[in-house]
Amino acid sequence: MIAVPLYYAGVTMVDIRQAVLESLARYEESHGDPTRAIYERFYRVHPEAIEELAFDTVLENRMMAGILALLADVADGSIDPGGAVYWVSDHVAWEVSETMIMGMFGAVRDTVREGLGPEWTARMDADWAGLLAALAPAMRDAVSEAGGIVSEG
Repeated sequence: MIAVPLYYAGVTMVDIRQAVLESLARYEESHGDPTRAIYERFYRVHPEAIEELAFDTVLENRMMAGILALLADVADGSIDPGGAVYWVSDHVAWEVSETMIMGMFGAVRDTVREGLGPEWTARMDADWAGLLAALAPAMRDAVSEAGGIVSEG
């Protein structure tokens, strides 16, 4: 494990979250592209997003490639959570809320966890939890600064 200190609003990520990267790779090896499964899960929780995307597979594929790259970049230490918010203001203009953003990240994790089944490890669980916890305040701040909808609390 490589130690790379990353900081955001009091959150310190001391080591690279290798198990996040491993889980994504294992999912792709065993199930292929996760895009459709992730969106189906996401749309069940956020049906209001269906209208915006209207199952435009080109757009969905492009957006998912960006989401997976962002998660991998933060997980491997290429960027810190505060540097992962460059796209948020564009999404806020489309009325995407903090809850929807974090919901999409959760849908990625949950889809991968379900797909891996017994191959999902405690380390994967911990690394994904740490990754999402590190991203949450950065996303919340970026949505708020862009004038978007943030959750209470």
